[in-house]
Amino acid sequence: MIDFAALTLAPCIDIFARPIIITPQASQPARREGGVTVPAGQPFASRGVWASRPIDVATEDGIMSSQSHTLGIQARDFEIQPQPGDLVEIPAAGSLPRIGICEIEDTDDDGQGGTSLSLKVVGP
Repeated sequence: MIDFAALTLAPCIDIFARPIIITPQASQPARREGGVTVPAGQPFASRGVWASRPIDVATEDGIMSSQSHTLGIQARDFEIQPQPGDLVEIPAAGSLPRIGICEIEDTDDDGQGGTSLSLKVVGP
């Protein structure tokens, strides 16, 4: 059997990914243990491939132009997979501009070791 994640996905992530910081909110929520509140998961560094494309949305008043943002990650890079509601900060990297803080709206597993995170920019 061919290990697509090792042969193709990993080298592509190594070449095209940029640094990110994930703050778990939904995947590692705050909880109570023995009468003590354990905060949500701590932010951690990772990497992902950023993409943004224009989309047109039909409204009652016509067409509204917007952007669709995604971040491709390699699932094996995460002990606990990011979930909708988690935050992703995408800082400047080399010549790439800062995107800001995004919230994960949806996740789509590609069945071959990769996951696409649909993002909404929520802060600078």
